[in-house]
Amino acid sequence: GLVVSEIALAVMVVVGAGLLVRSFSELVDTDPGFNARGVLTLQVDVPTGSYRENARVAEYYATLTRRLSDVPGVESVAATAALPFASEIPFLGNFVVQDRAAPMQGEEPTAHYRQVTPGYFRTMGIDLIEGREFDIQDDGTSLGVVVVNEALARRYFPDEDPIGRTIDGLPPHIALGGFLVNQFEIVGIAEDVNYFGLAEASQPSLYFPVAQAPFRRMSFTIRTAGVPEGLIDAIRAEIVALDPTVPIARVQTMERILSNSVAGDRFSMLLLTLFAVIALVLASVGIYGVTSYSISQRTAEMGVRMAVGANPSDVVRLVMIGGAKLALSGVVLGLIGAAALSRIMASQLYAVGTTDPATFAVVALVLAVVALAATYVPALRAARIDPVLAIQGEGQ
Repeated sequence: GLVVSEIALAVMVVVGAGLLVRSFSELVDTDPGFNARGVLTLQVDVPTGSYRENARVAEYYATLTRRLSDVPGVESVAATAALPFASEIPFLGNFVVQDRAAPMQGEEPTAHYRQVTPGYFRTMGIDLIEGREFDIQDDGTSLGVVVVNEALARRYFPDEDPIGRTIDGLPPHIALGGFLVNQFEIVGIAEDVNYFGLAEASQPSLYFPVAQAPFRRMSFTIRTAGVPEGLIDAIRAEIVALDPTVPIARVQTMERILSNSVAGDRFSMLLLTLFAVIALVLASVGIYGVTSYSISQRTAEMGVRMAVGANPSDVVRLVMIGGAKLALSGVVLGLIGAAALSRIMASQLYAVGTTDPATFAVVALVLAVVALAATYVPALRAARIDPVLAIQGEGQ
């Protein structure tokens, strides 16, 4: 009973760890919709006193972008009001599609508003599925333009091409003086980005040029040709040289932000994996100890068997068969228990079922091998017993 219980509990813990490991592997392999490699990020917050007018804020971003682009090793520069996986929560609001019947109350189209500078999609490695990106001509004096993501196009334009359609009815605020225009033509469709986490589905998003929808606090994204950390000092120097009153915060790589976004999942996986290793060790030691003790109680029996003609291989086989029966019983009970308990973990799993066949099969095989290996050493010891001493009770 002790051996079977140890194996069953070990199976349950190792299955849980296996599911988390597989889930974490699937999670980190998920395409976030952008290329984090080689991207440095930092946040700037232009002070209200020095930058009251929208035009001055837009001019500051444009000038800083040009200066940072000239830093050796920098390939492209852009800025956004909300980075992926960052703490900034973009505004969630309604919008209206022109030439459509007014929606029922509560059924208005909604999307996350994201202000970006020209070059943002290129810098972040976000593919444009159709249309164009913003350019320096898209300012407060030109026609309003917007780029939508695939999720928005699928949800609100399922049977038509959104390029060329016009949206309006946007709220008259958002940071500075609000939107500088009130109608926006859809000029592009961008690839979906999992802004709120790798495991979170992409939500409908509207990308606006920051020159048409000003925002004071922006996160710059700087794609580099080498190691991003090596350019931090040069980039800081450019920002200070342009305006030393503008504070700089959250200097980190996009890869670090991406890694931090799965920190909780990584910790859960490592913790349960540690428990699984401990369970395996305890099960092995327990099986070995109980089997050794059992054989020591049967020393005389083994001696009689060998005295009447059994050879050492017969003794090994006898002990191993007994161990195999216990291992099989423990594994079966453990798999049943794991199938029940893994349902509790459903909310922590990503792209892996709670009864994933591959995980259950591998764990069952591993635990069976561990149990048989722990039985094999006592079986060899039993095969070396001197029959005469065993019968006399001195073989222990």
